[in-house]
Amino acid sequence: MDGTIDDGITTKAAKTDWTEGDKINIWFDDLAAHKYGDSFPQYDEHFNPELVMTYNGSTWVSEFSSFFDSSKLKASGRIRAIYESTNKLSDTFYYKFQRPGSSEIYDIYHPGVAYSNYYMTPMIVSANVSYQYDSEENKISANLSTWKFLTKVQVLVAGLKQPNSYYLLNMVNEDGADGNFYRLMGFQLGTSGAIYPYDYTISSYGTAGGTLTDEGMAFYFYDAVNPGEAKTYKFRIGIYVPGNRNWSYGTATFENKTINTSDNKITCIKIDKSKFSNAWQLK
Repeated sequence: MDGTIDDGITTKAAKTDWTEGDKINIWFDDLAAHKYGDSFPQYDEHFNPELVMTYNGSTWVSEFSSFFDSSKLKASGRIRAIYESTNKLSDTFYYKFQRPGSSEIYDIYHPGVAYSNYYMTPMIVSANVSYQYDSEENKISANLSTWKFLTKVQVLVAGLKQPNSYYLLNMVNEDGADGNFYRLMGFQLGTSGAIYPYDYTISSYGTAGGTLTDEGMAFYFYDAVNPGEAKTYKFRIGIYVPGNRNWSYGTATFENKTINTSDNKITCIKIDKSKFSNAWQLK
């Protein structure tokens, strides 16, 4: 998973290798909810991945769900895989949805709301590849080598170490700032076999929580609103102060930068916490 700052310098904060505890969430063929349960409610355990692979630092450990049935597998089919940077897909809110006039059914996944109107958006990366199943050996073979980013922009605030205390808002039309991002609220799997972003919007609300990295807290967005154009991006960071039972805010500006995005990499903006106007409060 390739991550580059806009000047081409690679940053460790972007995902460059698997680390202990990383999880790959896998669904086979059509959605598990529709394949393995014909009558199920809008909210049901069958929305969970059929297979979760967890990296232990040297190899991948596989755990199949309780409702997985290998006899349902085809000799060849499709795997859909999701990596999300919190490695807590089990905490994700999910439900079934069918648009009026459409035959396709969607299973929608989005992280819980960390603060009112501020969604926790992790790095979300997907893969959609073929698999082969040998029923005699009971062996599934697939090559998960081509990943696509549903979050194409990472904003790293270097030095932050308290993921549950912050949200980050991209501000426009203030002090010359004209660059904006789309906020992503999750992803959806369709019965057509596709993986879609879920509800990416230009919002006055930000992304909450952040993902802890070696360098600080990383906040993720779906894409730049005007990729390829030089823009000035202004960010407001909010921190909740429990003793005072209120929020404190500070801003930092990323000036005249061209954000180029693509499906197969993540573009990174790195701002040290000292650049924010409330730096003395940031931990």
